[in-house]
Amino acid sequence: MMPPAFNVEHWWRPPDGRRARWKKRRPAGRAAGYTLLEISVVLTVLSAVALMWLHQAQQEAARLRVVRTAEEMRQILEAGMLYHLRHSRDSLIWPDNVAELASGGYLPHHPISPYGTEYQLPQATGGPAMQVMVETHSPGEAEAIASMLPMSFTSGTEVGSSVVRPGMEIVNSMFYLLDGTRPLQGDMDVGGNSLRNLDEISARSFLFVSDRLLKRDIQPLTGDWRKQLLALQPVQFRWRQDGAPGLGLVAQQVQQVAPELVRQQGQALHIDHGALLTLLLASLQAQEQQLLDMQARLGNGG
Repeated sequence: MMPPAFNVEHWWRPPDGRRARWKKRRPAGRAAGYTLLEISVVLTVLSAVALMWLHQAQQEAARLRVVRTAEEMRQILEAGMLYHLRHSRDSLIWPDNVAELASGGYLPHHPISPYGTEYQLPQATGGPAMQVMVETHSPGEAEAIASMLPMSFTSGTEVGSSVVRPGMEIVNSMFYLLDGTRPLQGDMDVGGNSLRNLDEISARSFLFVSDRLLKRDIQPLTGDWRKQLLALQPVQFRWRQDGAPGLGLVAQQVQQVAPELVRQQGQALHIDHGALLTLLLASLQAQEQQLLDMQARLGNGG
C-alpha cells in the first residue's frame, strides 16, 4: 500500500542537512487578514464605545434642556411680576398667557420650551399668584427643573412654579432672630412697603427701580434748578436719640425750596435723595452747556 502523497503547495522540507521538520506553509496566493473571531471582538468593543458615547450625549442633552427650561420659566415669572406691578392697583391682574407678555415687551420673544411644548399660565388672571407650567419628557427631568425654581411643584412629567403678589407670601415667624445668629437666605421682597426706624444700612450698592415698563408720561426734565439747589443749606447736627453726629439737610428747609424732594411717612419728613441726585445732574449739565456756549462765543470773537 502506497503512503499518502503530500501536497507540495502546503508542505516543504528544509533543503539543508538540518534536522528535518515538516512545517505547514500558507497556501499560495492567500493574503494576510483577520480571523472571524478577531473581527467579532473589534465590533463588540466599537459597539460598547458607541453606546457609552450615545448615553453621555443623551445625558448632556437632557441637562441642557433642564437648565434652559428653568431659565425660561424664571424669565416668564419675572415678566409676569412686572406686568402685574404695572397693571394692578386695587385688583389682581396677571397676564392671560405667555404671548401677551411677549407682545407687551415684557419678554424679548415668545419662548417655546426645549421639549417643543408651550409654557402655560393656568392660574393667572384674578388670583393671588401666577403659575407657569410646562410638559417635559420624563418625571426625572421635571424634578430636576423644579429643584432650580422657587415655589415649584411637579405632576408626572409636568413641572410648575409660582410667583406671589407682594404682601401675600407665607411668613415664617422664626425666619429672623433678634440676636442676628440666622442671616437672611435669598432675596427679601417687602412688596412696596417701607422699612422704618432703621439707624444704619450697610450694603455694597443701592439700586433704585427705574424700569421704563413701570413708568408713564416720561418727559425730559425742564427748568433751571440751580437756584433751588444753591438755596439748600447743608448742616451738621446731632441725633436726638443717641447724640450721634451727622451731616445732611433738614427736610423742612428743603420743603420750602424744592417740595418735590420731600416725602412724609408717618409723623416724619423724608428727603428723596434719588430725586435730589437727578436735579444735581440736570444742573451740572446745564452749567456745562453754558460754559460750552461761552467758549464758542469767545472763539468766534463775540
